[in-house]
Amino acid sequence: MIAKMKKHVFITGAESAACSSLLREALGPALAVAGGYVKTVSTESEDSRVLSLSPAASAAGVAGYESYPFLFISGHDARKDNEVFRTHGVRLLQEAVYYPFAVLDDIGGFELVIPQYRQALAELLSDELPIIGVLKGHEEAIAQAQNLGLSERFAMLCARLHEALREDSDTLVLELKRSDDEAARRVLQQWSREYVF
Repeated sequence: MIAKMKKHVFITGAESAACSSLLREALGPALAVAGGYVKTVSTESEDSRVLSLSPAASAAGVAGYESYPFLFISGHDARKDNEVFRTHGVRLLQEAVYYPFAVLDDIGGFELVIPQYRQALAELLSDELPIIGVLKGHEEAIAQAQNLGLSERFAMLCARLHEALREDSDTLVLELKRSDDEAARRVLQQWSREYVF
């Protein structure tokens, strides 16, 4: 007998981009009915990127959703917009409970310094709603914090989130070994069969 899958599953690893790709592959067209959010990257030039926050359904190609740029990277310089997570991020977390399941792609970055976002995230994680997502690896989060000039408090908040998720009986934190990790792919597919399809 196969054990019932935990309600919340987060993949983590050295590169959150590989985790995000695996998550989107596992969910496929079901993303169209997901609450929550995804982060997307657009390249403006060889050394310039913009990261944006978008409703999860936009990752399935559903038209009509707005994206909210929150991180602007040019060479070694990075500029963030906290207001995106204070407003749109909080709204997307609060609205997620009205969908069959939520996608959080990804959590654990600089947004943790925003109290309103942390509160909305804690409320969603304590809900019975099935959640699948990407947890930014600790090293990747700390590197982001250094690039953005964040204080030691961020490292503490990041460590607390990782610890809380790993200790939660309804949550599985799955370490991605490599981008073609078949074991991780099977876990995500099992979660999708139980909670989505």
